Amino acid sequence: MKAVKQKKMILDTETLEEAFFEDVKLFGIVSPVEPYHLIWNLNHAFNYSFERNHEAEVQFKDIYYSVFYYADEEKLIEHYIFANRNKTNYMIAEAKNIDFIWMMKGNIHSLFFLSQVSSLLESIQNIDYSMEINPEHLKSKQHLIV
Repeated sequence: MKAVKQKKMILDTETLEEAFFEDVKLFGIVSPVEPYHLIWNLNHAFNYSFERNHEAEVQFKDIYYSVFYYADEEKLIEHYIFANRNKTNYMIAEAKNIDFIWMMKGNIHSLFFLSQVSSLLESIQNIDYSMEINPEHLKSKQHLIV
């Protein structure tokens, strides 16, 4: 009896990444404070309730990066804050100048809402700088897939 070769199925991760980031906006935040301090400031400035999500923590090279989550059910947007820095290590190595990454996923097509985020971030104490990030420019964006 002749052995039958089975075809191996290959997962197209590039297509999956493109689909995931289709409805995502990213903001980089430069702030010298600890994650819990930044989250406290964001919760008060935006009237959100970010909480640490231990299940979504990113582990890379035996180092854990904190993730905080808030679901805005009114605007249908999920918010994630990733700590990009853990001491001298970075989750997204090509973004070493960024301490935190704020990912908004869902109904992010309101320009008014996005402009509110930018201006509120600029007014928060202990945030030195914030900027919108194009996910296409991040080589290791797969670390942000939750």
